[in-house]
Amino acid sequence: MRQQPNHSYAQILTSSVWMGGTSLITVLAAILRTKVLAVFLGPAGIGLIGLLTSMTSMVGALSGMGISTSGVLKIADAAGAGEEIRVARTVRAVRRIVLWLGILGALLLAMFCVPLSRLTFGTAEHAGKIALLSLVIVFGAVAEGQMAVLQGLRRMSDLGKLTILSTTVSAVLTLPIVYFWPQHAVVALLLVASGAGMASSWWYARRIKIAPVSIKWRDTVRDARPLVRLGLASMSAGLMVAAIAFVVRVVIVRYLGFEAAGIHQSATALSGVYCGFILSAMATDFLPRVSSVARDDAVCNRLVNEQAEVGLLLAFPGICATLTFAPLLVQLLYSGTFGLAADVLRWQVLGVFLRVASWPLGYLLLAKGKAKLYFWTEVSYNALHAALIWICVQLWGLPGTGIAFFGLYVYYFLLMSVVTQRLSGFAWSIANKRFALVAVPTLALVFTCPMVLPSPWASIAATTTTTLVGLCSVRKLIVLAGREGNQEVFADRAGRLRAAGLTPTGVL
Repeated sequence: MRQQPNHSYAQILTSSVWMGGTSLITVLAAILRTKVLAVFLGPAGIGLIGLLTSMTSMVGALSGMGISTSGVLKIADAAGAGEEIRVARTVRAVRRIVLWLGILGALLLAMFCVPLSRLTFGTAEHAGKIALLSLVIVFGAVAEGQMAVLQGLRRMSDLGKLTILSTTVSAVLTLPIVYFWPQHAVVALLLVASGAGMASSWWYARRIKIAPVSIKWRDTVRDARPLVRLGLASMSAGLMVAAIAFVVRVVIVRYLGFEAAGIHQSATALSGVYCGFILSAMATDFLPRVSSVARDDAVCNRLVNEQAEVGLLLAFPGICATLTFAPLLVQLLYSGTFGLAADVLRWQVLGVFLRVASWPLGYLLLAKGKAKLYFWTEVSYNALHAALIWICVQLWGLPGTGIAFFGLYVYYFLLMSVVTQRLSGFAWSIANKRFALVAVPTLALVFTCPMVLPSPWASIAATTTTTLVGLCSVRKLIVLAGREGNQEVFADRAGRLRAAGLTPTGVL
């Protein structure tokens, strides 16, 4: 019988802080890489990178069939039950299947490189680049398979280290690539990044001791069936996300040009810098943890509330700071030619705040194995995103992409709140409701300061508010961690007293 977890604030904070430390190093490396790309390639080059990345992500999501996500769930379930042989069989099956599917995806991309080039760019001149990027599909598939094993076994330290290693290698090689091969830099950079990810994941995954099992190919096919069934919903969702990202960039290129696509790409990258570690912690730690107690609605709902509370407290100061210093961040991390990205960024980070709140709800659907429900929520989400992008770009130009992103997550937050309430009786905790009553008007204040106040009063008001938000969030996080620590100490003392034949009530 599985042991139900106690209050998980400390565990959530530990995983978030670990991912935060990892993210700090990777962000510094990414900042160096981004600055080099902005200087040498400009908005048009970054726009091309974003477009090709979206293309390979779409093909990778299609060929991957969600095996990496379903593999995490199955490995975590077997590991939680202490079944070493089942863990070993699942690990072997995941590694084999992702390799086969990666090769299949690479072949498909190479075969259809000409039609894809015409569809994306209106010409076949980029077909050669697309064909070369078929290697990215293979590298990415192998890396996802290895990372699924690490994640399913809760090897968070190794996951953090491989992220640091792959990002650092990619950043270090960026300068010589763009300096010596500027004409071929885009494809080379994507190949190096995916190759570094594959090599890093293999380096850490090889250390895992798996029970020796002999599995024939027909056994692998049999073991693959539950992985594929569970993974299809995740694959569908991942494919839709990648397809929409691709469509968004194609729409921007067709309506506004490559430079606008590069500016949008820069804003999208910046909007996820601060909150990236929170979302990474959810994927690496929260999903396996909630999967292990998926049959207990009360425990699942509590875990979701606690994850959302900690995530929002961590995200709140960063969101306010990004709203306050968006123009400065764009100038510092990119260059003056990316100035319009600040307007997009400010709208996008409002959507990121709602993303942090709503993602734990989506993971609840995955943990409970509600594949069809998860699929249809993702269908509605992505269909709305496509519609909003098309409408908002025509109404407001480039800033419309940020407005569409914010509107999308307003819808997604409301949708998932209703769906999870009907699924498991989920309701937002009193703590989260109180937080919302403070956070929503505060974000509105910081967002509208530049619009209603003259300079420098707008900056002073926004900076002061951001500072107060940061102090209050840190204080609240310390209180949560301390409260849980006190509960554990109390429980430990109570257990010792019971063992001695004394009642805690009569002594403590």
